[in-house]
Amino acid sequence: MSEAAERRPAEPAKRLAAAAAIGVGALMAWQIVAQAAADRLPPAAALKLAPRSPRLLALEAEAELEAGRPAAAESLARRALLAQPLNARALRVLGIAVDRGGDPQRADDLVTQAGNWSLRDGPAHVWLVDQRLRQGDFASAFAHADALMRRKPELQPHFFKLLSAAAAADRRALAPIAERLAHQPAWREPFLQNLASTPKGLESAATLAIMLQPGRAPLSDKEQGFLLTRLVNGGQFADAAGLRRRLAPAAAAVSPFDGEFDDRAGPAPFRWQIESGAGASVEIAPDDRLAGQSALRVEYDGYSTPGLIHQFVVLSAGAHELEVRWRSDTPVPAERLAWTVRCIGDNRIAARAVQPAAAAPTPWRASSIRFEVPAEGCAAQWLELRALPGDRRTTLVVWYDGMKIRPANGSAEK
Repeated sequence: MSEAAERRPAEPAKRLAAAAAIGVGALMAWQIVAQAAADRLPPAAALKLAPRSPRLLALEAEAELEAGRPAAAESLARRALLAQPLNARALRVLGIAVDRGGDPQRADDLVTQAGNWSLRDGPAHVWLVDQRLRQGDFASAFAHADALMRRKPELQPHFFKLLSAAAAADRRALAPIAERLAHQPAWREPFLQNLASTPKGLESAATLAIMLQPGRAPLSDKEQGFLLTRLVNGGQFADAAGLRRRLAPAAAAVSPFDGEFDDRAGPAPFRWQIESGAGASVEIAPDDRLAGQSALRVEYDGYSTPGLIHQFVVLSAGAHELEVRWRSDTPVPAERLAWTVRCIGDNRIAARAVQPAAAAPTPWRASSIRFEVPAEGCAAQWLELRALPGDRRTTLVVWYDGMKIRPANGSAEK
């Protein structure tokens, strides 16, 4: 294969570069204006006062380049470099002028050197992002984009669009994006949230999560949580469950997650989410009867209608058994609390385990029910503790622990 063929970018990379060219060009112009804005006098006027100043020569070269006069820009840039050989701005202007003069390889060398000299030269790094994309070199393009986003957070939305477009246009872009994310830059979390805001981007974000999982910087519970929640909110229940299994196979194999109420860390919505309101208090707290143990403590006035606690689960169709241990610190009237399994979509109640009544405080007891998950319209469920209000207030305190959901005898998970 010839050297030219080896350097030829793949067609998806070409399309991506073409699509990004206008935006990158505008961004580079903006950066040039921003960097020059701090100078009080126009470069040409200031240069009359200090005709040998390498800084002013570089500024005037930049102005000539922006005015569409690359030959004049090249001449001024060379004068600036003669006076100050390590002038990164002048070297970058010289490189871009040489590119417009028809020598792209020499231009690449010059602007690359300018970027190496100064991480603060935004226009150099923007130009290099564009150039590397045209060459199909995603790793280098994203490294320069990373440098810019770390230094200039205001540029992040522009590059989020570019990275998202790259991920959608060519799957080969995912590995170098993952490499940048593995360094945990400050822009990682907002980028993943931005990427997951579209269906195609959500697919790319899920792939990135799987790629990062075995490395040094897997997604945090918070980062996993907004990806999984978006999948669930979009009705992609199987995809959410599949991603959960890929990211945490041991945790996903147990239903429900943290059924021992140890307050284990985990991503929403595959963990307990407490939502108590007026009339109730819900917390995972130390068990005051068993040292070193914790459990779910629920205090409810028996009259209000607050939310209590829930978790997203994906149970296969067929027979299951829900088991939970409970005890009370107070008398418990009949039918004031119930654990339910509710189908997402049509809100059918597949299981309803009503809290047994108790005439006085009780020790730990076990309770269980058998239930059926319908074969149709119940691809995912909410496991939730629900308040069942009565006609008068009666404070009750109930503890729960050791919750398990498993296939009933004679039934197997699919």
